[in-house]
Amino acid sequence: MKLQTPVEIPVPSWHIKLGDRLLCMGSCFAENLGHLLAHHRLDTGINPYGITFNPLSLGQQLVELIADEKPKMEALFNRDGLFHHWQYHGRFSAADAEAAWQGMLEAFNAGRKRLMQANTLVLTWGSAHYYNHREKNVIVNNCHKMPGNLFSRNRASLGQIIDLWIPLTETLIRTNPDVRIVLTVSPVRYLRDGLVENNRSKATLLLAAEALANTFPDHLYYFPAYEIQIDMLRDYRFYERDMTHPTSLAIEYILDRFLDTMLKPADQLTWRSLKQLVQQLDHRPLHPDLPDHQNRIKQTELELHNLLKGLAAH
Repeated sequence: MKLQTPVEIPVPSWHIKLGDRLLCMGSCFAENLGHLLAHHRLDTGINPYGITFNPLSLGQQLVELIADEKPKMEALFNRDGLFHHWQYHGRFSAADAEAAWQGMLEAFNAGRKRLMQANTLVLTWGSAHYYNHREKNVIVNNCHKMPGNLFSRNRASLGQIIDLWIPLTETLIRTNPDVRIVLTVSPVRYLRDGLVENNRSKATLLLAAEALANTFPDHLYYFPAYEIQIDMLRDYRFYERDMTHPTSLAIEYILDRFLDTMLKPADQLTWRSLKQLVQQLDHRPLHPDLPDHQNRIKQTELELHNLLKGLAAH
């Protein structure tokens, strides 16, 4: 008896090494995935612009990072006592314009450096919908709770996405020949759009991802995170109470499938050891001050240090 619809994941033509430098960018799923990778001590950078849902804004961010087009102070605007930037997530906003700008600039510089040095770029598209500022005629990454009549809401066409991303991917490969790209579509469902419109949006992203994977088979791989959540983890116990976001258990399961697929076979055993050591450090005992526990912590930290040191040497 089959109680699941298995998702067949094609074998990639290239693999990630545990010692690789990674950069995760895109929707909140990319953020969650990046934090899980970083928590397991993998060398991971996360969203230099903050969470980004649509592929047009994400593509523009990569264009700016490659061209070293830093954020400008004069682009900031004040709303309800906070200074914001149309292209940056609200986590960068601050009551002081200089502090907000410095935070964005530091994140940009770190993101550009990581992009130039990354072995693997993990990108997650969340929705094909985007907001265009009517007066400025620019696509914004974040509306910062400004009045809705300032924007038009649109769904990017397949042609719009491909026209941006094919030359962008060519530039990425030319700029950093060592980089390999893993592209995913977020499993988060946008129920406020209604299921029909959500599915049309996801279908647009899936077709664009297919076009890119077919165009750059040696450099870009599509990983089916969306399909794993929707088909294998379709039970609502794998969704948060909002019925749209995957639970931490679902994200961890997808991460395991991701690493099972993308890691070099020789690194699989090391990954299991790494995961076990991190789980031991995460454990919170009833009496953490007991000498035996402190000794176990020190021993585990030493084992983890030696394992990571070995990865860095490869």
